[in-house]
Amino acid sequence: MSGGFEANPEAIGALTTAFAEAQQQTDQVKAALEKPQAEQKDFGRSWQDPLGRDFVDSMGAIAADLANLSKLFADVQAQLGQMSNMMVAGETTQVGVFQEIGSDSGSDSGSDGGSTSGGI
Repeated sequence: MSGGFEANPEAIGALTTAFAEAQQQTDQVKAALEKPQAEQKDFGRSWQDPLGRDFVDSMGAIAADLANLSKLFADVQAQLGQMSNMMVAGETTQVGVFQEIGSDSGSDSGSDGGSTSGGI
C-alpha cells in the first residue's frame, strides 16, 4: 500500500472479531438491564416512588445507551470489513497495474537508444 502502510488481513480480522465479541457482550448486558428483575420486596421502603421509578428509568436509559453502543460496534465491524475488502481489491489492482507497467517498460527501453539522458 502507499505511504508505507500495509494491510494485514489477519490483524483486521482479529479486530473485526473483537468488535463482534464486544457487540455480543454489550447486547447481553443490555438484555439484563433492560428490565430489572428487582421488586419492591427486595428494597423495602427505598423502592417507594420516586426512587423505585427512578431506578427503573435509569436502567432503561442505560439499556438505551448500550443499544447505541452495540450499534456502533456493528457499524465499526461493517466498516472494517469494507475497508479490508477495498484494500485487498486495491492491492490486487495495483499488482496488475505494476505488471502492465513492467511489461510496457521492457519493450520501450531499447527503442529510443537512451537519448533522454543526454539532453539534461
